[in-house]
Amino acid sequence: MSALTLEKCEKGIRLPANEWAGKCYQVSCMIVDAGLIDGTPVYGHFRGPIHPHSYFGSRASMPFVQHGWIVLPGGKKVLDPTRFTFEEEEPYLHWGLNDDDYDEGGNRWRARQKKPLPEHFPGETIKRIDLLKDLFAPARSHLMAMLNLTGKEARTPIPASWVMWVANLPYEELRPFNLEIYATMRALGVGAFVPIDNFRRAERERMDG
Repeated sequence: MSALTLEKCEKGIRLPANEWAGKCYQVSCMIVDAGLIDGTPVYGHFRGPIHPHSYFGSRASMPFVQHGWIVLPGGKKVLDPTRFTFEEEEPYLHWGLNDDDYDEGGNRWRARQKKPLPEHFPGETIKRIDLLKDLFAPARSHLMAMLNLTGKEARTPIPASWVMWVANLPYEELRPFNLEIYATMRALGVGAFVPIDNFRRAERERMDG
């Protein structure tokens, strides 16, 4: 565990902990930007227990609450400076595992909300994007299997609705090609399709790997 304390955080970011509620991602960014800890601020869903009398008590029955925290180097552990706001506890720094309580980018929610590949009809006038031809063969094959395309369609432009569908798939479904796929979409001018939290995660994991 780091020697970082709550008091050092308060002093380092010049913001008392009793003002951190509702500022989870901002506080996480401030702690990292101040050089108090080596880690990456991330945004996603908190899926852990919520005390009914806590700051977020009115959302205790919800499946998740949007939240920000810090992923520590290696990705297996987190520092959550504002977890106390869910627990009706005095301010403290939560050091723990990057477990089911933390869903970076809300990808478990994406998995539950996943819809079938949008239908299209040959010859219809729709925007098409040359995503496949700009990917390396392994990533192209991975996507073609998802899109039920044959080898002869490997370099065929695909509907923009399909590109958006791919961009919003749960993170794990695009492994290990996330960064290549997201970066290619950006280069093709459709980077807005890509959830920014997943793009940042892909960049971080490439650096860590």
